Amino acid sequence: MRSGQAAWMTWSSAVRSRAGDTLARLRGDELAVHASIGIAVVEAPMATPSCENLLGNADIAMYEAKNNGKNKMSLFRPGMRLANAVDAFA
Repeated sequence: MRSGQAAWMTWSSAVRSRAGDTLARLRGDELAVHASIGIAVVEAPMATPSCENLLGNADIAMYEAKNNGKNKMSLFRPGMRLANAVDAFA
C-alpha cells in the first residue's frame, strides 16, 4: 500500500472507531455520528485529475461503502468506475 493510502486508511479507521459514540448531550438526548466514507487518493507521478473527477471517485467509493453496510469506508479503485457504469445500465 502506498504511503498516502496508508495515511488515509489510518485516518478513516480512527473516524470509524468513533462512529456511533455519543458526540454530545442536548437536554438529555444523546447526539451520535454515523458515517459511510468514500476516499479517493491521488499520488505522484500519476496525472492529477480535476477536482470534479476526484470528488466523483470519492462519491463512487462512498456508495460502495454504503452498499457494504452502515459505518463503512471504501478506498476508490479504478475498476469501481467501470462497475458503477455497468450498474447504471443494468
